[in-house]
Amino acid sequence: MDQATLVGYAFGYLVTLVAVFILCLPFIIGLVLLMLLAGVVRLILLVATALTVGLIGLFKSARNNPTGNPRRAPHGTDLIAH
Repeated sequence: MDQATLVGYAFGYLVTLVAVFILCLPFIIGLVLLMLLAGVVRLILLVATALTVGLIGLFKSARNNPTGNPRRAPHGTDLIAH
């Protein structure tokens, strides 16, 4: 096998590799976009959960103690983070 044949095979393999990558590119881009969307949804849910827990704690303390003085709740009645 001479040098021109080896270079031809190498060039053919590279062209095939690039062609397969270009054919799979829409699927790769779609997967990346779905992963970004999932991250954004998770971040929005995290913020919504934090706001909900904070508002529940605020309203709970205001309802239990209308004078405004902070009071310690009995053991076992606080929200538990998990």
